[in-house]
Amino acid sequence: MSRMKKVILLILSSVLPVIALSACGSGPATANVPGVVNVVAAENFYGDIVKQLGGSHVSVTSIISNPNVDPHEF
Repeated sequence: MSRMKKVILLILSSVLPVIALSACGSGPATANVPGVVNVVAAENFYGDIVKQLGGSHVSVTSIISNPNVDPHEF
């Protein structure tokens, strides 16, 4: 097998699984709304800032919403 064929085979074997797996996820309800950017924030205070800045143009999901939780232990 020529070197060029090996390179093409390597690229295809790397890229095709990623493309196939990316089609498996289901996003949030706002994923198909035009003009809305989905944002995931680690802590809720960062999510609040993004929501204030983006307004109705963003959909924010915060991973940690309890202020008493240490994010380093998450």
